[in-house]
Amino acid sequence: MKENQKISVSGKLTSADYRRHSNYHMKKVKLFYFAAAFALFFFVSFQSMEAPLLFSIIFTAVVSFLLAGFMVLFLVLMINLRASREYKKNSALQQEVNYVFRPGIIQQKTRNSMNRYAWTDIISIYEQQDLFQLYLSKQSAMILPKWFFQSKEEIIAFKKMIQKYADTKQIKLKD
Repeated sequence: MKENQKISVSGKLTSADYRRHSNYHMKKVKLFYFAAAFALFFFVSFQSMEAPLLFSIIFTAVVSFLLAGFMVLFLVLMINLRASREYKKNSALQQEVNYVFRPGIIQQKTRNSMNRYAWTDIISIYEQQDLFQLYLSKQSAMILPKWFFQSKEEIIAFKKMIQKYADTKQIKLKD
């Protein structure tokens, strides 16, 4: 990669992109929610069972798994509802955004603002199946759907740029 290379991408984030980001962002919460609901349902159900031990364990585990799954499904629906509402209320999310990635700086330009970030401002970077998440804080991220990029070669060049310039240990890219 050339030292002065830049990568420019642009696009308008859709409601579906923002919902996917929200679901990826809440991944650990969903996993914890499932484990806690499973343990609670298992404990309560197992205490009330009066059957042979092996049958009680298997039956209670299956019922607890199904109930915890329904609870997580409800959580996913709530996350999607909240993300859709947040997207509709936040006009900044609905604007066309242009990103320019250079070795020293990341430039983010919308209709109303221009932000510049150093690569050192990024605390974590995650590549998902369909988007990149560049976190500036635990809750604030630059969301880059892969369809913002013109080609697969541009995505590969972006990933190389991340590996070379991002100054964080929290980088999770797909191979």
